[in-house]
Amino acid sequence: MLFDDWRKILDQYEELAQKLYLIPHFCISGGEPTISPMFPLFLAELHSRWPKADIAVLTNGTAISDKIVADLVRYKADVQISIDGPDSERHNRIRGAGNFEKSIKGLKMLQNAGLSTTFQTVLSNRTAPWIQNFFETAHRMGAIAMNFTRFVPQGKGELLRNSGGDRPLAGPELCDAYRILLLCP
Repeated sequence: MLFDDWRKILDQYEELAQKLYLIPHFCISGGEPTISPMFPLFLAELHSRWPKADIAVLTNGTAISDKIVADLVRYKADVQISIDGPDSERHNRIRGAGNFEKSIKGLKMLQNAGLSTTFQTVLSNRTAPWIQNFFETAHRMGAIAMNFTRFVPQGKGELLRNSGGDRPLAGPELCDAYRILLLCP
């Protein structure tokens, strides 16, 4: 899509938000939103239309640069970094060699600039045994929260499920994982 197409969508959203008296909250995700050449333009457009709106960015953290940090600070964005394992070995099995270190480097750049940062992982058959490890990593790295989302077998998730690489939790497995989540600090 061209940026003008995004503006048209935002025009429609703005009209709807006014009719419904909504206070907008935005979550920018991808793919990887920070690698799009439109990312800084999109942040600026959101801020110019809704200067008090909350903006959150979901990223893998590997492409964080000084310029991206400056843009995120300028628009007071919150940042959530996706991790697929609580340590380098387990994360890099999915994301590739060196990606955990790149994500943590991005996290530190964001934190050093005073940005609010959280972690998120996909709760699945593969990651459920690591729930406590994820909380420990989040605490050690200074993330203000550790969030979980359910495995959805679409896109890469479908490929993982079909290849036997991972699968959603179901029934008692999901209940057990939720019990562990509720007991974690």
